[in-house]
Amino acid sequence: ETRPSIWSSSRTAKKIEAVAMRHNSRTTVCVSSQIGCAMGCQFCATGTMGLHGDLAASEILEQVALLTRHECSQGRPAPRNIVFMGMGEPLANYDAVSEAVEKLCDPFHFAFRRRGVTVSTVGVAPSLKKLTREHPDVRVALSLHAPTQTLRERIVPASKRWPLDELLEALDDHLSATEKRHKRSASGLMIEYVLLKGVNDRDEDADALAALLRGRNVMLNLIPYNPNVTAALHGFEAPEEATCRAFGKRVINRGLRVQWPS
Repeated sequence: ETRPSIWSSSRTAKKIEAVAMRHNSRTTVCVSSQIGCAMGCQFCATGTMGLHGDLAASEILEQVALLTRHECSQGRPAPRNIVFMGMGEPLANYDAVSEAVEKLCDPFHFAFRRRGVTVSTVGVAPSLKKLTREHPDVRVALSLHAPTQTLRERIVPASKRWPLDELLEALDDHLSATEKRHKRSASGLMIEYVLLKGVNDRDEDADALAALLRGRNVMLNLIPYNPNVTAALHGFEAPEEATCRAFGKRVINRGLRVQWPS
């Protein structure tokens, strides 16, 4: 169950969205880091907005505070986890996100566990390296979505600026720096992969993805495309469940760990 909350930035009057994601007795808060997004991922509704501005650390923390207050007012426990997976590219607003992470994990502020905070990125390689140095215990989710540079440029235009080989170097730096923790937790670094019918869900895509990630201690999160405004813009469709299952089975048989959406 999800509960979205939308309010206006006092600086820009633009809408900001955060979501409380309820899983039985625990809640995860998904926060935005920007108003809109400049990355232009072809399947993402927020990407069609363009970028209208960065959020300050205080505005990121306000999302957590407001949704925590709401959850507790409903008799539910306070949120245990935070994911930077809302509007915007967190690592394109690095300073504010870094400050927010520090406050979230400060025992005199929000007191979240560092491993309870996940920062998602489409692949801003230099900032991913910086995040590894400054916040090594924070979890990372890498929005990959394609196993080759050519296909990724089509789906994720920002990959033209940070190509796949540069991104994999930053990913390997993160895995190396956090090797001990990753040995204890297979889900320490998540690879996000939205499945688009006929685009990146074919057998050859599964084989290329398995080859790309083989030997890397990551968890692959397969996400069937959720049709939105981009379906009309780019002709994207959600794959059949059987196709998703077959893709997952194929990469599992080739050595990858896979997490299915609940």
